[in-house]
Amino acid sequence: MPFHYKAFAIIMLVTWMSFLVARPVFLSFMSASDFTRRRNVWFALTAVAFLMPNFWLVVIVSVPLLTYATAKDSNPPALYLILLLALPPLTRTLSIPGVINEILGIDHLRLLALIVLAPEAIRLFNTQRLMPDAGLAPSSNWTIPDALLLSYVTLQCILTFPFQSITASLRLTFELAAFSVMPYFVLSRFLNTRDRIVEAMAAFALGIAVLVPLGVVEFLSGAVLYQGLEGRWGETHIIGYLMRGDFLRAQVGAGHSLVFGFALAVALGMWLYLQNRIETRVWRWLGIVIFVIGLAVSLARGAWLGAAMTIITFSLVGPGAVRRFGTMVAIVGVICGAVALSPYGGKIAAFLPFFGAIGDGTVVYRQDLAGISWSIIKMNPLFGSFDYLQHMESLRQGEGIIDLVNSYAAIALSYGLVGAGLYVGFYLMIGRGCYNALRRVAGIDADLSLMGASLLACMAGTLLMIGTVSQYLSVPSVQLAVASLASAYASIAQRYCDSTQFESDDNFEAHQITRFRPFRNF
Repeated sequence: MPFHYKAFAIIMLVTWMSFLVARPVFLSFMSASDFTRRRNVWFALTAVAFLMPNFWLVVIVSVPLLTYATAKDSNPPALYLILLLALPPLTRTLSIPGVINEILGIDHLRLLALIVLAPEAIRLFNTQRLMPDAGLAPSSNWTIPDALLLSYVTLQCILTFPFQSITASLRLTFELAAFSVMPYFVLSRFLNTRDRIVEAMAAFALGIAVLVPLGVVEFLSGAVLYQGLEGRWGETHIIGYLMRGDFLRAQVGAGHSLVFGFALAVALGMWLYLQNRIETRVWRWLGIVIFVIGLAVSLARGAWLGAAMTIITFSLVGPGAVRRFGTMVAIVGVICGAVALSPYGGKIAAFLPFFGAIGDGTVVYRQDLAGISWSIIKMNPLFGSFDYLQHMESLRQGEGIIDLVNSYAAIALSYGLVGAGLYVGFYLMIGRGCYNALRRVAGIDADLSLMGASLLACMAGTLLMIGTVSQYLSVPSVQLAVASLASAYASIAQRYCDSTQFESDDNFEAHQITRFRPFRNF
């Protein structure tokens, strides 16, 4: 039997067991019917991808499957998030032979956006246009982050227009609108209640958690489970064997270990809040252990730093911050001390960023990239240039590529400091709104405040991690999803504080969340 089919059998068996174990925990966040349907869609998409011999047959079968699931789902953004990393986003170009060489690039992520989110975007647009006071969206007004995102997208279209054809410019405009603006619009508007945001966070965490056992299989066996998809679909080389020292770096459905680690750090940040809603201590700890194991087998050091930033930020903001931070520092100190004194302390330290010798060449490369990028940016500081790669030949690696493993540098090189400012400003303004909202509700609703602390921590972690990874594969989708959730949170927290039911002290105690246990694991 070819390894491709063995890998398929392993994926289905291991993931079935993972969903079986996760079911009693995640039924706290979503209905049994939604859980079952989302799990079945996950299995169906995976089966179709592995068994169909052609990419376009996969698309033909997946479209009605996703359409049916979206129509039945009570929270389509949650369906979108649980499936986000179910398959690697290997892109094929839709074309009409002899007529149009390239119409649109299609991959797993884009298919999810077009089939799962687009119908909801149309419904939300019609609702806001016809019934602006219906209350179906958190806000019908434009916000500063909305303006910054649209400005950044518009700037990309304007700056690329002189260097490509009219059809290419139209295609880019559609892609930016459909795969950047639309997901943000849908997630930030549809998730207009606490329960919907919680369910969306849980769906993403579940979608990543079930991949961790597969990551362990890759790490221990030295086999890349999803690599066979490239050969069946006729793709160029994207999924490969990525090593760190003598170990294979797990990548599973993410397509790259950096992307897998990126998503794991975000999922861990969301779990820091979600675990407070689970009664059983074992399940709370198991969730944290699962995500930590996933981070370990990814061997993605940038993601380790991002996870550390996420945990620190979560511990410093929100209710009970001082106690949570002190407890976190004590526990981390004990763990680090135990590891250092163990027989494996030296081997583990060798993998650590800045301290370990294994993979230190990547640190030097990133330093060189930052220095050369800044010297090029200074030539065209405002709007960047499109020939910057000609000045970066010294960074070309053995694979024949120049790897821009720094999203900030890549954006500033292409769109200048103006583009980078719009990009960073979008996330900073959402983070500011989230922080202000969680502080306002801290004295009213501790659970809602802790949710904001989790989303703010995830944003802080992603902003650090994109300095170590390019806008590659699922990274932009995950980062934009986090920002969208934070934007939605800020809107509902604002409405929560402004509601008249909290103007009276008599109503205050009736709305307290008695189950709140701040970071109770620590």
